[in-house]
Amino acid sequence: MVNLFLGNKAPAVAFNIRSTDWVTFTQAVHAIPTIKKRLIEDEALYQLLDYFSDPKQKLFWEGVVSGCAIH
Repeated sequence: MVNLFLGNKAPAVAFNIRSTDWVTFTQAVHAIPTIKKRLIEDEALYQLLDYFSDPKQKLFWEGVVSGCAIH
């Protein structure tokens, strides 16, 4: 799962936000230890800043940040 977000080509991969399986993503995130969630959340925030002007990328990375947020 880490390669999905931290791999060299993650931001460049074409994706369709409507086909993203957020339910499965959320279940997977719940299984990740807190420290790793924080690392993924931080990386997602960096990606969100990098792709803020692309609406689809922005929506995707906001979803990742929300799914990894530690409350």
